[in-house]
Amino acid sequence: MDRGQTEAAVSRLCREVGREAAQLMAEGRMLCAPAVLTVLNRRLGGGLGPEEAAGLAAALPEGLGGAGCLCGAVSGACLALGLFLGQGGRRAQQRTRTLARRLHQDFIRVHGATCCRELRRRAGKGRRALREHCARLTGQAAELACALILSQRPELLSAAASLPPGHSRRGLRAWADRVAAFMGLRRSPSPTPGGAGPRA
Repeated sequence: MDRGQTEAAVSRLCREVGREAAQLMAEGRMLCAPAVLTVLNRRLGGGLGPEEAAGLAAALPEGLGGAGCLCGAVSGACLALGLFLGQGGRRAQQRTRTLARRLHQDFIRVHGATCCRELRRRAGKGRRALREHCARLTGQAAELACALILSQRPELLSAAASLPPGHSRRGLRAWADRVAAFMGLRRSPSPTPGGAGPRA
């Protein structure tokens, strides 16, 4: 691929990653940080099992376990930076910290804050509005992290080629069901052939 094709492929993949992470959050299948980390791990080949990825990020949602501090989508994105970029000694770790700062700054530039408590105030009234708002933040943080990771490791793009039409959604749903069960989250019914899905 030439440079233009590579940039288009990176942009397309990062949008897909953002949509998948936002979907997991919007459907209540995962919270922000696990959604970001597990989708990036899955799509870019991070090597973690789905339960491992979800477990690593389990303490981060709602501003560090409900404390209202750093947005879980941002902290989950920073975990993904470490997973893909943080190995290889001091230089790699310093580079990862620099990129985490950039992600933090880019998120603030768009949303004006990274504090969960402050971001939640902007969501509007009601649980549905809050979930939709947090799903958008989750998708955007995942997309930012994806772009930063691929800027440093473009070879991951070939391993993360877009899945065939329809495969991504089916695979994502089955995978999310496993992780939601592991984390003890109530999950939405999954469609089954010829009828309604099982009750949650």
